[in-house]
Amino acid sequence: MRRRHEPVLAMLEPLIARGQADGAFRSEVPVAWHPSMILALIHAASAELHGARVPASCVEAALVDTVSERSAR
Repeated sequence: MRRRHEPVLAMLEPLIARGQADGAFRSEVPVAWHPSMILALIHAASAELHGARVPASCVEAALVDTVSERSAR
């Protein structure tokens, strides 16, 4: 799966590094951890959405809140 998502991960890692420097993403974990977890969460969110357990109107906000530093506050 990682190989299939490599183009997306390559774009996300510099963004995550900048976000860590700005405090938007947690800096106590490696940069590569964030994109891997983001992809895992996106796949989980898709399964929840398709299983009708989470409404479509909530998925994006839930993902952003889960991966951003603001969720830790």
